[in-house]
Amino acid sequence: MPSPDYCYSCGRDEPVPPSGVYIICIECGHVYETADDLLHLYNEQIIAENRAHPEWAMPLAIDPDNIGCCALCLHDL
Repeated sequence: MPSPDYCYSCGRDEPVPPSGVYIICIECGHVYETADDLLHLYNEQIIAENRAHPEWAMPLAIDPDNIGCCALCLHDL
């Protein structure tokens, strides 16, 4: 059985640092330590999707508080 800190998307433990975190996905368990971590990973995924499907290109996120899903598993945050 995986530990409580296990991220199913990354396949590894992601312990919560003593300083706390910005948000944790309740579905896959990915830890976003800062708002910039979420923004960066989310925009990386958007860029990859836009390359693969330019006809459905999506805009990049500017404000991490407006990102409503995990960048890795797409579960609601």
